[in-house]
Amino acid sequence: IQVQSGAVAGLQSFRDHGIKLGLLTRNTLQSVKALLKLIDFEFDAVMTREDPVIKPDPETVKRIIAAWELKPEQVMVVGDFIHDIECAKGAGTVACFFANPGAVSYANEADHVVSSFTELEELVFREN
Repeated sequence: IQVQSGAVAGLQSFRDHGIKLGLLTRNTLQSVKALLKLIDFEFDAVMTREDPVIKPDPETVKRIIAAWELKPEQVMVVGDFIHDIECAKGAGTVACFFANPGAVSYANEADHVVSSFTELEELVFREN
């Protein structure tokens, strides 16, 4: 498992500022548990392929928003694939594309684009 540079520090920074964090993945719960053990971090919500709905179905985000008692416009979904953007848009949230070098870009579909956790932090704290 390879973790993006600055990911853990960025996630902790969000947590320190009281931002709720969810992890939506089409991976298995077993894979998620291995990642979370590796990085020693816990999310406020985790949804995997074992859950009743998976992205790009916007119901995944809508369920988390409801549980957290937030409005869609208060939520940003960040992801590196079109399903993340579709999920965000379908749920009425802000969509942020995380551009990875050499990967297909879906930047034109998103509200915001970042290519590092530093850029993501700047965006989030600028928006709040």
